[in-house]
Formats: sequence, structure tokens, C-alpha cells
Amino acid sequence: MDTYILGTGLSHDGSTVLLKNGKIIVAIEKERLSRIKHDGGNDFDTVRYCLDFAGIEASDLTLIVQASNFEDKISPSQYAGRRYFNKHIQTPVITLSHHLAHAWSAVGMSPFKECNVMVVDGAGSPQNQCHDLKGALVPSYLFSSGMYCEKDSFYYFDGKDLTPLFKDFSELKLYQNTASLKLPTNYHSIGGLYDAASRYCFGNLNDVGKLMGLAPYGILKGKPPLFKLEAGLIEVIYENVNLYFNKPSSGYDAFKKILPTMPILRAGYRTKLKRQLFISFRNDLNFSRMPMLLMPVEWH
Repeated sequence: MDTYILGTGLSHDGSTVLLKNGKIIVAIEKERLSRIKHDGGNDFDTVRYCLDFAGIEASDLTLIVQASNFEDKISPSQYAGRRYFNKHIQTPVITLSHHLAHAWSAVGMSPFKECNVMVVDGAGSPQNQCHDLKGALVPSYLFSSGMYCEKDSFYYFDGKDLTPLFKDFSELKLYQNTASLKLPTNYHSIGGLYDAASRYCFGNLNDVGKLMGLAPYGILKGKPPLFKLEAGLIEVIYENVNLYFNKPSSGYDAFKKILPTMPILRAGYRTKLKRQLFISFRNDLNFSRMPMLLMPVEWH
């Protein structure tokens, strides 16, 4: 009898994958079906797509593995709408905490027989919902009454088992009161700061990939760092964030005006970049809120 394992992600950029006897036979991101970029949440369509591709029913599944951001008890029949399964499903369902799911997805496609895994996220699961604390070094915190979520996690993979080594948490503070660059989740988070820079530049969190592409063209120019290493932990220096990130996006037209003045771009490359940006803007990839990119990019 064949063994089918279905994995599904319920966060932003939702996706589902189906394994048959340990091999991936189909995987699909929700945005490919809904035609909404970075779509996520409810996974009805992606689950149905994978089962239809394999020609099987939900009852043929051996195991379902799911993950989200802030929930550890996820109903198989309901999540941001009706799911493909019903509440009486007999197939075992496992819910992984957020960083653990990231780590397993990384080693699952890794060509290495053994490796270290680093997960850097805006905000993962709350500390009391993590399934990978046993054996991991977790710094002592003066926990307040607030929610503390994963921000950095480190693991060792021996080819079979994933061992947690170190996990760092930060208090969840939604949209801190900074001048114009606001971390949307964890107070001290590398991923959260990248998220905030994406919002600062493009008006949404989904354009962090564009920042990664533009970052090599930035110049630090002696400005102070945005992070500090304090007692082995990474923290955001909010004084510097407030001091320099004070010119948020004012629209695509403003970006077009400043682009020719960027000293880091050669004249020929400026022409090529403007052409690429126009194509992306025309295709509605959120360049309509492009800002003065040089400022945030300098920090990377």
C-alpha cells in the first residue's frame, strides 16, 4: 500500500505539497491558483489540487502535517474558511510550530547528509506553543505579560533527526511607535526589520525580495548600525532607526525622479533598471509605492 503524506502551510504565501512513498509528486502555491500574489490562509484549493493530481481522496492520506504562525490547535475542517477536510477525518494530523516547520522544509530539500540550519523570521510561534524547546539553549528573559515569539532558531540535522540548538525570542509589539519605520511584530528581529524596510519602501511586507536584490548596490557611508550584539543576543537600535529612516515612500513618481541621481548606478545600468521597474510596475507588482530606495538599502 502506498504512503501519502500531505504538508500544508497556512501563513502568507500558502502552499501544499504531497509525498508518495517519501518522494514529492506535486506541490503548489496558493497564488498560482487564486492569481493573488503571496496569497495564503485557507488551503482548500491547494489541497484539492494536490489530491486531484494524484488521483486520490483525503481518506487515502496516511498523515497530514500543517503549520501556521500563532496557532497550535488548528482545526482540519476550518481555517479562514472551510478547509478540504471535515472534522471527522480519521487521518492523523500533526501541527508543527513555525520555526520547526521552516527548518524541516529546509532539510527536506537539502542535498546535505548533515548540516546546520538557521531560521531568521519576522515572528514565529509564541514561546508557549513551540515544540522544539527541549534540549535547546534559550536565554533567560524578564518575561512580561506580553507575548514572546520566535525570532532566531538554530538546529543541527544529522540526516535523520533535527536537533534544536539555540532559540531566541522577542516580545511581540505590534507596530512600535517609531518615526516612520515600524517593525510589525517582534521588537528585536532581523526579519522584522527587513519587513519594516519593505513597508517603508514599497508599502507592504511582500517586497522584501526586491530589497534583497537592491541591497548590494547600497553604500553604508559610515552611518551607525541598526543592530547591536548584547550578551550574545541581537537587538534593534531604535535610536538609529528613528534618526535615519525618516523619508518613507511617497509614490512611484517620486522614485522615478530620484532614480537618475543615484550615484551608485552607472548611466547604462540606470536605463536598464528603469526599464525593468517599468515592466514590473506595469504588471502591478507593487512598484507603485517605490520610494527613495537608497536610504534603506544602505544598511545592508
